[in-house]
Amino acid sequence: MVSMGEMLNPEVVEQIKSLASDESNKSAGEEKDIEVVKKKDRHLKPYKEILEKDQSLREQIVETFSTIQNIPAVHITSESFKMGDQIISSGFIENITENGFRPKDTNIGVFMKRDGFREPATPSEFVNEPEKFLRELDLIINNYSHHGIRTNKNILGQEYENYVGIPVMLLIDVANTMLIPGSDYDNHYKLGESVSSERIIGKIDLSRENLPRIALEFTEKVGDYYKKVLNNHNAI
Repeated sequence: MVSMGEMLNPEVVEQIKSLASDESNKSAGEEKDIEVVKKKDRHLKPYKEILEKDQSLREQIVETFSTIQNIPAVHITSESFKMGDQIISSGFIENITENGFRPKDTNIGVFMKRDGFREPATPSEFVNEPEKFLRELDLIINNYSHHGIRTNKNILGQEYENYVGIPVMLLIDVANTMLIPGSDYDNHYKLGESVSSERIIGKIDLSRENLPRIALEFTEKVGDYYKKVLNNHNAI
């Protein structure tokens, strides 16, 4: 037991203060960690609820990301422009199909880890927590769907303000492709090199923004694409 004399010893007093400070900091650190977890849970809650109601979607997400090694990137653009009943092709999809994606001016959305660093996600993360895939997909749509909705003055001329773009999502195989970090959002990147149209995994209509429907199409198209890639590789 510490005596009164020792308590008055400046060195002992400092030791006691140090121990108290350490305990206080430890407690504050634990509370901060708990708050971070709670905040993370709040952000994932709506996506967990979607998967609780739709177990088949959960199973599809887990199955797809269990069988692929790379997560595709997303490019959102206008497939056509609409005014009333009139629809005009943008020509963008035809151009990409013929020429592929150009480097440095092709903007893409990338699925991210969100653990404090700017780092793309890996498939295993979405196997373990499929709700994270829904969150990332939702973020990409919210961040970049305006790229497909906005109109192009050069194509439509003076009436461009009367049209609205019909957005589509192109899924791109960017495995072993150099990516340049963009500045719009943390999931914004640019292609650092050209990518051929053969690496377009699929196209998804975004004019009807229904996240479970888009997620299901996404996983089905990605799963089919990588099965073909694997089959072609085995055939060689």
